[in-house]
Order: sequence, then structure tokens, then C-alpha cells
Amino acid sequence: MRKLAIAVVSAAVLAGPTAYAQQNSQDPLQLQYEAERRQQQQVERDYNATMKRTDRNLGTPAKADPWGIVRTMPDPQKDKPR
Repeated sequence: MRKLAIAVVSAAVLAGPTAYAQQNSQDPLQLQYEAERRQQQQVERDYNATMKRTDRNLGTPAKADPWGIVRTMPDPQKDKPR
């Protein structure tokens, strides 16, 4: 009986770390995919933050008048009341 108990305990001691290592190890390909996913999420967060800063800095655009140099300006001397 004593020999049986020693054999069971020694088998548990030897098999324990192996079972733990197999349970907690991950596939290297899965680790690579997770790293790429985290990197892509970081890039997306950085992009969104940059776009928010850029939108804030632009403000409202000035109105452009592409025909402004073609139109004649009203003469202030003619429009002056007498």
C-alpha cells in the first residue's frame, strides 16, 4: 500500500507541471494574430485621435469667392448720397 501511495504521489508531482504548461500555452500563430490585432487597434485609436485634433484646428472654413476678381466693385463716389 505504501509503495502504491508513493507511486501515485510521484506520478502526480511529475505530471502536474506538464499538464499546467499544456493548459496555459497558446499557439504561436494565435499569439501573432493577437499581437497584430492589438497593433491594428492602436493604429485605429491614433488615427481617430489625429482626426479629432485636425477637425478642431480647422474650424469653419472661410467662404471662397472664385469670381471675386472678375466682378467689378461698386464705385463709392456714385453711390454717395448728396
